[in-house]
Amino acid sequence: MKKATAAKRKVHAKRPSPEESTLGIWTLHLGKSLLITLAVGLGILLTLSLFAYFYTDPNTLILPLALSGAGLTALISGIITVKIHGHSALICGLLSGCLLLCVMMLLSLFFTNDGTGYSTGISCLLHVGIPILSVIGAYWGTPRKASGKHRK
Repeated sequence: MKKATAAKRKVHAKRPSPEESTLGIWTLHLGKSLLITLAVGLGILLTLSLFAYFYTDPNTLILPLALSGAGLTALISGIITVKIHGHSALICGLLSGCLLLCVMMLLSLFFTNDGTGYSTGISCLLHVGIPILSVIGAYWGTPRKASGKHRK
């Protein structure tokens, strides 16, 4: 009888070691969230550009719209990363914020002569604010646990 039940069992593939699976999962999740964040950031950029285009004096709106777009993209980056990965909001937010900051810094090298188009204060605000806003977004996007007590 035991031989018949043993033959019916499925043979499972060898599981990867915890180090390999954790690193692979984090890399896959961060890459996926970064691509989605860049697509959403592009949509935000196009929407804000369209808004500035129809304004009477768009030059006055460039800096506030650029900073608000970067901040909104960082918030959404944290939300997307924690939704894809599912837990560890602080680590998800910091990693997604730092990745987004690296992408923004690399892109800024192609569009200006000195690497930044902002003053020193605004540049420092961006370098500190992007990861912080991403962490805030990650905490904001963390699924809430339902409380055990229900009112009747």
